[in-house]
Amino acid sequence: MASASTLGVFSFISFWVSQGDPAVAANPIGVPGAVVTGTGGGTQVFRVTTDDMGFALWYGNIPSGINELRITVTIPSGFRVEERHFTDFEHGPLVITERPNNEFTITNISAAPYASLDFTWLVVPGTETPQPPTPPQPPTPGSPFTDVPANAWFAPNVRFVYENNIMTGTSPTTFAPNANFSREMVLATQFRMANGRPANASDPRNTPFTDVRTGAWYAPYVAWAFNNGLTTGTSPTTFGTGQAVSRQDFALFMYRFANFSGVNTSVPGNFTLTFPDANAVGSWAQDALRWAVYEGLITGTGQLLEPVGTASRAQAATILMRYVQEVQ
Repeated sequence: MASASTLGVFSFISFWVSQGDPAVAANPIGVPGAVVTGTGGGTQVFRVTTDDMGFALWYGNIPSGINELRITVTIPSGFRVEERHFTDFEHGPLVITERPNNEFTITNISAAPYASLDFTWLVVPGTETPQPPTPPQPPTPGSPFTDVPANAWFAPNVRFVYENNIMTGTSPTTFAPNANFSREMVLATQFRMANGRPANASDPRNTPFTDVRTGAWYAPYVAWAFNNGLTTGTSPTTFGTGQAVSRQDFALFMYRFANFSGVNTSVPGNFTLTFPDANAVGSWAQDALRWAVYEGLITGTGQLLEPVGTASRAQAATILMRYVQEVQ
């Protein structure tokens, strides 16, 4: 039997080459003939062709000795790539960088125990042209964020959470819509929704979690959530500070918050999760995800639920807006 070091890093990588964002479109349209290749060390590691739904999946071992993998999408004439993004579900030591010509590079592969990634290219009819550096965008009306274009699918959702003091930016002028939403960020939004204000110096900050510094901005939010039964941490002594919240953890946070707020979280007994990967949901998150999907807070990414995947800040804004508008 070959050893793990011989086989290299086991990877589970999904690719979307889609007309329409698969995160928000019920039936995204693919680009037949689009090809995604992965090369490293002068060797082609994989080559996949997306189908009419714009989706392809590759899983296998990236050969030992490869520390950089170049992922390229080739699309047929008559189309151009309008937007690209990726999700690193495991948040290990991998470094992923966007490159010109519809490419990404993944580096530091040899330091990863395994990889679980998702790459998306949003494609529209037109002629492919070199992509110049993106100039600063004017703020979206109703928000100060220069990285939230007015025509972005998430713009109204970001505007809603900003105007209702649920989410703030990562700086006075940036929202970082594609950045991961962390566990402490979830609790900060829930505190604001419950109390109508951000935390201040009078709020308690002590918790049993050794990774929550008393003077950190998030300390009062974690303390409030712990004292109200909204979080038990990732262990009796750790909260998981800085970790991107998984989709099933996000559902659990929202489920507990709904119960804390007196919201009816019952779900019809015959309602089931019909996604192909529903069996990947942790037993502790089953009720929460059933409720979140039933209420429409969380929808699949394409045809999958991806419970261990993460939510971007733009996706988090969407979930929080839906909660306020449709559940609360």
